[in-house]
Amino acid sequence: MFRCAWLVGVVASIGVSSATATVHNLGPTDNWYAYVAGSALQPGDEVVLAAGTYTYPYNINISHRGTAANPITIRADDGAHVIFTHDINHNIIQLVGAQHLILRGLELTGGSVGIRIYKSASHAAKYITVEDCYIHDTDNSGITANHSGNIYEGLIFRRNHLHNLSGYGEAFYLGTDYNASTFHDGLIEGNYIHDLVDPNDPKYIKYDGDGIEIKGGSYGNIVRDNVIHDVNGPGVIVYHSGGNPRNIIERNVIWNSNDNGIQAAADAIIRNNIVINSTATNIYHRDHQDAIVGNLDVLHNTAISMTGGVCFRVTMPTVGVLSGPVVVANNAAFTTGIDFRIESPDVVLAGNVESTDLAADFVDAPSLNVFPTATSDVLNAGDPAYAALDDFNTTARNGRVDAGAYHYDQDGNPGWPVGPGFKWLPRFGDIDHDGDVDLDDAELFVVEMTGPGGTVADADCDADSDGDCDLADWAQFAANISDASGV
Repeated sequence: MFRCAWLVGVVASIGVSSATATVHNLGPTDNWYAYVAGSALQPGDEVVLAAGTYTYPYNINISHRGTAANPITIRADDGAHVIFTHDINHNIIQLVGAQHLILRGLELTGGSVGIRIYKSASHAAKYITVEDCYIHDTDNSGITANHSGNIYEGLIFRRNHLHNLSGYGEAFYLGTDYNASTFHDGLIEGNYIHDLVDPNDPKYIKYDGDGIEIKGGSYGNIVRDNVIHDVNGPGVIVYHSGGNPRNIIERNVIWNSNDNGIQAAADAIIRNNIVINSTATNIYHRDHQDAIVGNLDVLHNTAISMTGGVCFRVTMPTVGVLSGPVVVANNAAFTTGIDFRIESPDVVLAGNVESTDLAADFVDAPSLNVFPTATSDVLNAGDPAYAALDDFNTTARNGRVDAGAYHYDQDGNPGWPVGPGFKWLPRFGDIDHDGDVDLDDAELFVVEMTGPGGTVADADCDADSDGDCDLADWAQFAANISDASGV
């Protein structure tokens, strides 16, 4: 009885909040437009939408500005199915000069672009978060931040599901050609992107249908933990950073791209990605627009082509010299075509493994399981000088340098099994190893509580690795607790 009462108390404490903001609960038959697209919301306010379909004859322009400490939130009510839709002559939602705004849990379908973001006459669009949204069957791209003359700062796109788009059909179109607008210090993580364009669609535009496109001059962005498959263009494409901090592309998985899996011309770190069966090249580096190949670290990626393609390619720049150092190291490759096509003699190659036996080196590559086998040639084959700190699962590499995206574990893959759907990462507190930290884990945690100086039986309960399971460990557990979706 004590244990159950204690559990109720500590879990309840997680949700305690001192916020005094106004919460507006609205449904489709209320005057929701006045709140969502009006000017009444103040920093910290929240609009909670009931289940139903929301549409409006004109543009739904949202221009709210919260603050860093008190963002404005527009979200679906817990468990509610909230749909925004429009005709093809209108974008579904336009974020116009919005700042410190969160959109969460909305479905967007129909219309032209799902969410279009740009500045107002007086305010830049920045510090916007779009998370847990479902965007599909639009007449154009999913989310765009690509208006000329705009500077987009600090945008976050997290855990969104995008598919079956039309026209240009990019899931994320960020920045503009030749740096006519700049997208910087953004985070694109944990999204699920697939089946973007139909080549039989009369609005199909050849070479489009990219998963995530970040244009030239955009910089300091992180693209990580996304699942991308069956897209027409590159899964991820970046150009150059204009001399600013590099873009980082890490821990993504991409398969069945009808183009290149990852394409990066310059100024990027490409690390711990898995790319399988791209029609062109799995990971490709060439000049693009005003970007000249160079300033690239391509580390610990696993690239596999069972259809005869190229795994890694670095072309010779048209000017005859790289724009900066290029390192291709500690990668694992298998193909019936060409593993590494490196056209510049100045590229540094180290610790790469060219597998000659797919079944011997990877558990079940045809089923997308490219975790190394116990006898794989990738084990401890990398060069320590270019070792990453962790792997595709965020597992620490602990000194041993396995080539490719995974750090080998004799008990098998400790993380998410690659496949359709959202990727989840191992998190402290996921004691039952189901991808989330929830009340089921809390019950198991309580059983393991020893107090300071005790001896814990399950290391999954020992956050600080001091051999016991006490309130210090509970504090970390409480910070990670989520709902059943792993959010």
